[in-house]
Amino acid sequence: MEVLARLGVAITELLEAEGRSLRGHLVRLGMAAGIGLVLLVVVLAGLGFLLYGFFLFLNRWVAVDEAALLVGAATWIFAGLGLAFIRNMLEGPVVETSATPSEVSQRQVPGDFENANEPKSQS
Repeated sequence: MEVLARLGVAITELLEAEGRSLRGHLVRLGMAAGIGLVLLVVVLAGLGFLLYGFFLFLNRWVAVDEAALLVGAATWIFAGLGLAFIRNMLEGPVVETSATPSEVSQRQVPGDFENANEPKSQS
């Protein structure tokens, strides 16, 4: 019966640690998505004006189709850099303050009589 109790405690500690880890990742994902949506609205509004101005500027020296091609290429480059930034933000390290699952599984459960004769280290 004692083994089942220790197993239950170990499982709940593992689930708690995994929940903290999942929460950290979900918070980070939510922040990235929220920032991405706000930036999308701002970028689309500003990019429209910027591209139109760039198109009019280029149209002074090159033909209309060449100006459109150059503006389109600049737009693709800008979008690629933005996507790379978002991807980099999602792949960065996650700072966690909780114990990892391996640390939880190595904890000594109160009432663990297998290691009762070993001296306890004081830190």
